[in-house]
Amino acid sequence: MTKKRKKREAIECIQVRPPACPKCGCTDRTNTDGVKKRDIAGKTVDGRLFTQVKWSYCNCRKCNQRYAFVSYLAPASAPAEKTD
Repeated sequence: MTKKRKKREAIECIQVRPPACPKCGCTDRTNTDGVKKRDIAGKTVDGRLFTQVKWSYCNCRKCNQRYAFVSYLAPASAPAEKTD
């Protein structure tokens, strides 16, 4: 008997913090590792909904500074919440 696999939903990254190296401001990253992903739901500052948070560690290509960045993920089909 074979098990049926669930189809994975397409995931969209809606925000990354910090968007650049805190030391030099470069946006080029390399050696992303130590990734941790958790199912945490909430809203970003601009009101977009997210369902997962991903922490990654990387090196800056320009100054070789090692830092962590946080990505907020949502299903690609998730509607943006309207604010009136």
